[in-house]
Amino acid sequence: MQPKISIIIPVYNVEKYIAECLESCINQTLKEIEIILVDDCGNDRSMEIVKEYARRDSRIRIIQMAENQKSMLARFEGAKVAKADYIMFLDSDDFLELNTCEIALQEGFDYITFGMFRYCQGKRRKLFIFNHQEFLSLKDYSNWLYRQKYPNLSMVGKLIKKDKFLKAMDSFTKRKISMAEDVMVNFFLICECEKFLNLSDVLYNYRLNMASTSQTNNLKKIKTNYQDLEFVLSTIQNASNKNQKIASLYLTQLKDEQQKTMCKIKSIEGRLSFKDKLERFFFKKSFALRRKIRVKLGL
Repeated sequence: MQPKISIIIPVYNVEKYIAECLESCINQTLKEIEIILVDDCGNDRSMEIVKEYARRDSRIRIIQMAENQKSMLARFEGAKVAKADYIMFLDSDDFLELNTCEIALQEGFDYITFGMFRYCQGKRRKLFIFNHQEFLSLKDYSNWLYRQKYPNLSMVGKLIKKDKFLKAMDSFTKRKISMAEDVMVNFFLICECEKFLNLSDVLYNYRLNMASTSQTNNLKKIKTNYQDLEFVLSTIQNASNKNQKIASLYLTQLKDEQQKTMCKIKSIEGRLSFKDKLERFFFKKSFALRRKIRVKLGL
């Protein structure tokens, strides 16, 4: 069977959630899929569960990493061996609606986005919702994205042409990072695409995981996050000529996250001054004002 979609799932210490994730894939209404599990060298029972599923479903393939590489590089390894023309990334603590692949497969488009639920403690609410809309040029899509109040800059909740993704990954220096990697890859990917589609269907379930990298209170990890943000900022800044409007949007979002992360570091270290708090207060006010002007006027 030639798969129409390759679902790529990096796996790292998710034994609590991986079965639900896999069940949502193997029971898709579109059967012409392959499910690529990238073993990112965790230390729990996740891969034992994966291997049991693989014994029962021949569509499941396992890729073994030599060492932990984090999600961006794990996804890249999965994409390189994917057999389908379209790829979809799924985080291993998230899950799909059972008709996700069938609805999302709209051939002729490079970049297909669908809505997402935020799932927490058995309850869910809509996180991203879109009107059904086609964009037949990068310029048109950029103008639309720039005016979104809360743009979805992640790499999940999307169906992507594999060749566009692989070309995007060749656009920057590969580095193992834990923070803002989605934003960086998403920027370069959008710049490679020409035809975009937003679907009104809500098809992806994002699980709020308080143990994730972005939620950590571990000082060492937070400092690593800050270094990752600096790298991503620099990478997009150096490539801003690819699409200045989108670069401006992404850089503004990243700078807000960078300042927030530095304040968190200083707070944990007990050196968050009144000046720092004041600067953060005015930055947030400025950020909100710039966002309002961007959304209302496109400036």
